Amino acid sequence: MAPGGDIIRNFYFVLSNATNTWVDRIEFFYPPGSHHLNFFSSDTLSRPHGSYEDSFDVITFVSWSLRASSQVGRLDWRLHPGVGIKFKAHQQVLAQSHFVNTGPQISPIGGVAVINLHESAPGVEPVPLGSMFLQNKSVLLPPRSETSWDYGITLDHFGHGVPVKAAAVTGHFHWRGKTFEIRRWDSLNK
Repeated sequence: MAPGGDIIRNFYFVLSNATNTWVDRIEFFYPPGSHHLNFFSSDTLSRPHGSYEDSFDVITFVSWSLRASSQVGRLDWRLHPGVGIKFKAHQQVLAQSHFVNTGPQISPIGGVAVINLHESAPGVEPVPLGSMFLQNKSVLLPPRSETSWDYGITLDHFGHGVPVKAAAVTGHFHWRGKTFEIRRWDSLNK
């Protein structure tokens, strides 16, 4: 793609594992010119292995679970010992690459992305790492204006009233946002 282009490509794969597999390390690599690489799995959808589509449509998070994501060119994410991400036998997965190749993200070699999944060592079944994806589409920001807003949500809201530990948290607002903050809510300070 020539400089000044912009494309989101969704690559669909079926994993080759014959049994359920636990992963405790995920590596991402993509060159300059790319904005992000997201990795999803689905229990309900089936797409032909090796197929792809170019689309700026938002992924349906009812059908796809975000497993890992990166906005840096190289990520070597090693989960905490005893924690893993479970992939079912022949799990449907989606690798989404956003290749920008414009402004400060010019690519010297073109668009490419690599994902390596590392299987956990056999032994005790790990504590499962899950994911939660929240987005607020009602934020309106007219041109050349600034605003601040606070979007508070708790796990109790989703009927999940047991303690959890966060492994990763991210915001995704491209160049439009100036700050992003996550706070622990103790249920006393509303």
